[in-house]
Amino acid sequence: MKHALRIPPSIRAATVVLVLLLAGSGAQAEPVAALYLGYAGTGDAEYYADGQPLPPAITCLSSCSDASSPVGGVRIGYWFDRFPWVGVATDFSTFIGGWGVQSPFEIEAYPLSFIAMARARLIKQEGYPNGRIQPYVALGPSIFVSTATVGSGYAALGTSSRASDTSVAIGVDARVGVEIMTTSWFGILLEYRYSYSNPTWDVEDTEFQTELSTDHFTAGIVAHF
Repeated sequence: MKHALRIPPSIRAATVVLVLLLAGSGAQAEPVAALYLGYAGTGDAEYYADGQPLPPAITCLSSCSDASSPVGGVRIGYWFDRFPWVGVATDFSTFIGGWGVQSPFEIEAYPLSFIAMARARLIKQEGYPNGRIQPYVALGPSIFVSTATVGSGYAALGTSSRASDTSVAIGVDARVGVEIMTTSWFGILLEYRYSYSNPTWDVEDTEFQTELSTDHFTAGIVAHF
């Protein structure tokens, strides 16, 4: 398997800045961690091979890159004490962006996102200084790691083979959700997320490219420390 891990300097710089912020302001922040699961739906998009569009397959006709899959992830970050409605976080998740039968490839996606967050603090009570209901929005770039695998031949004839490539592209991550605190430090979250990336893979000396535009609907647990 060939690996084309191309991390742009801007992403590397953003990663360093975020790590320094996380390391340098723990005493002046409200750390938060979340774990979530849900559904991811990747919309239909055209595939290109060396710049030329691939024709739709007979098996899927005009919907060759639709994909539905589970999604799971973890988020770690903090809300600032001085500005408690503003925060930052790092989020890692994984989902399937193509199933192989309905697209030229089976695509596994692993976005690592760096997001800025803003929240409202509603229904403040004793023991809940930031509110029991906390709607939020988030936006930021992601390091979008994806692996595309294609199979060919027939196993019964002994001619089957699989080829793949892993690449890194710049992605976009946008979210809107709500945290419902059941105790002063623990709660549940409901979230909608949109992710986008434009990956390129080099499989068997052919450059393939497509767009992964995905809607995520997730629920999970969250802890504030």
